Amino acid sequence: VYLSKVLGPSSLLLLDWVGAAFRTDLSVTVGRQYPGPAGASGVIMAAFGSGTEAELEALFARVAWYRKPSFGDFLARVSEARQSGFAVDCGTMFQGITQVSVPVLSPSWALLLVLTAAGHAHDIDSDAVGLLSRAMQSAAARLSESVRLLRLE
Repeated sequence: VYLSKVLGPSSLLLLDWVGAAFRTDLSVTVGRQYPGPAGASGVIMAAFGSGTEAELEALFARVAWYRKPSFGDFLARVSEARQSGFAVDCGTMFQGITQVSVPVLSPSWALLLVLTAAGHAHDIDSDAVGLLSRAMQSAAARLSESVRLLRLE
């Protein structure tokens, strides 16, 4: 599970992560910035962020994915995430990895953080995605209520 701060429409800053199922990856370090929009977290950034579609398309063109969807497919994922409150990426960002991301919003509904869970695709089936997304949305709601204490705005 990863917690990232949104730095704008094109970047996330990894604040912290925890997990025992994966070997430590040297590229996953606290304080590292990651480009967006990519994977489930990128869908959340696009769905709840403030960028225009033209800005989003320009950013999307520069980001590498394992199996990059078309921009139209990406926009469909964004629309679905806006409605459901979470995004899922099933191996298109990273081969064999399923990601589920949810937004953490400020009291004024600004996107501040993205909470992402990642696991091997064979461990996260559609039933697990439903349970995981609801648990993550609950955690994100609790974080949203504590934003003033976290001093992220």
